[in-house]
Amino acid sequence: MTTTSFAPRTAALTTSTRFAKARVAAPRRISQLVRAEKSPVKDAEQTIKDAEQTITENASIAADNVQQAAYTPVQPSKAPSFGDAMAFSGPAPEVINGRLAMLAFVAAAGAELSTGAPVAAQLKDAPILIGITFLLFSAASLIPILKGAKLDKSVGPFNPRAELLNGRVAMLGFAALIASEWVNGGAYF
Repeated sequence: MTTTSFAPRTAALTTSTRFAKARVAAPRRISQLVRAEKSPVKDAEQTIKDAEQTITENASIAADNVQQAAYTPVQPSKAPSFGDAMAFSGPAPEVINGRLAMLAFVAAAGAELSTGAPVAAQLKDAPILIGITFLLFSAASLIPILKGAKLDKSVGPFNPRAELLNGRVAMLGFAALIASEWVNGGAYF
């Protein structure tokens, strides 16, 4: 059985070979040292510090903006004139006509169902009451527009687009009710 000794090998190494091994080993030790200095915990702590600093800066900017907005007077929206509101492309005509058509269709169809009287007879029976009702609805629709109120707010299913659509359908429905009475020569229902 043979025993080997490591001594002859180390003795056989020349000086240049020893330095070459030392040069190869040195970068590995340095890289291990550098890796030990950059630990994930230190990176995480630095990231947290940076995030806290950013949050603090953004909070102070937001507070400054709030203070500036608090002292800035709000400019009211310019209210349209009566002519602008009632112009062909103005905001009032379709809104008012749609609301009046919804009122007229429901009232006329309901009265026709209950009394059997056509729309012309209903108008002949209570012209002043119908006229006052239409004037009040028109004024109630026109006054907020003339004061510059924004009419684009919605509450659940009640929104401006639905109101315009319902008004257009009511205009068609009222026109169909009048046309059917004219064709039939009396009340449709």
